[in-house]
Amino acid sequence: MRMTTSELIHAAYHAARYLPKASSQLVRELADRLDTTKSALCESLKIRDALAAENLALKEATKNGEVEKHQQTSNGTTIGVKNVIVQREIETPTTDAWINEQRALGVEMFALMYAEEAIKSNNITTGWRARASREASQYAEQLRGSQS
Repeated sequence: MRMTTSELIHAAYHAARYLPKASSQLVRELADRLDTTKSALCESLKIRDALAAENLALKEATKNGEVEKHQQTSNGTTIGVKNVIVQREIETPTTDAWINEQRALGVEMFALMYAEEAIKSNNITTGWRARASREASQYAEQLRGSQS
């Protein structure tokens, strides 16, 4: 009989009650990590699915680079003109959020690098490295805030 991940986590916590202290702590730690990993995986799969949906919509919108464009004539009638490439803005909020998160992570790495340099130079409050680190951290937060 195979157990689901949730069942396995629950069984591990239950079994930990009856084990010696050292073994009990180890089993609880394993259950905690499995639960955390499961949550992270579920979130990653949601993001992957949203990105795949956006990708499919983009492919459909740009299929063959051809769309039908309707033009209004001077007498008010509408005619269809085929094979005209029309650029249009396609909303990709999940892709934009993912890209902004990657940018924010890079900026945070920059901020951390300059924070470490400020500490090494013993000037953690007023030096240019400290200011650069603070500004970079604020910019990373701004990138994350632009996801809405």
